[in-house]
Amino acid sequence: MGSKEAGAEIYYDKKKLRDREARREYRQFRGENSVLNEIYILDIMREGMENDDPRLR
Repeated sequence: MGSKEAGAEIYYDKKKLRDREARREYRQFRGENSVLNEIYILDIMREGMENDDPRLR
């Protein structure tokens, strides 16, 4: 079993297209499901929230 070098002239464009499509889909998904009052893990850590914190409900 071995490996071969993948030619950039073929595969880079495919990689770039996949990445662009994935980013577009993610932005679309986030736009539809975005909530201004979302709580992120960093917020939980900074504010020392515990398991019973009502903001986590």
